[in-house]
Amino acid sequence: MDLRLSDIPGLAIERATNSLLDTVGVTLPGLEEPATRIAVQLAASDNAAPGASVIGGAMKTATEWAAFVNGIAGHALDYDDVSYAVIGHRSVVVLPAVLAVAAATGASGESALLAYAR
Repeated sequence: MDLRLSDIPGLAIERATNSLLDTVGVTLPGLEEPATRIAVQLAASDNAAPGASVIGGAMKTATEWAAFVNGIAGHALDYDDVSYAVIGHRSVVVLPAVLAVAAATGASGESALLAYAR
């Protein structure tokens, strides 16, 4: 089944967009945290072919490393969103992977939002 953005209720898209923006917003200051700096050093030491960027454009690395670093940065300050429905920080687990894969595959922003909203 091919799911389209128009198939998802507007409120769900609005909430997904807000969560996405919130996660990026807490990831940027998280880039300066010690845990993230260690993750960046680890990713850089792999010398992997670049596939995706660390949020903020500071580094381009392998897709999986970009997802890893962005996930660490997104949770470093512990301000990432909380979902009481699943009792956890869902965006910081999902969004870094979605963005890294979208960058590596050249997916559109709409496709990335759709993958995240699923």
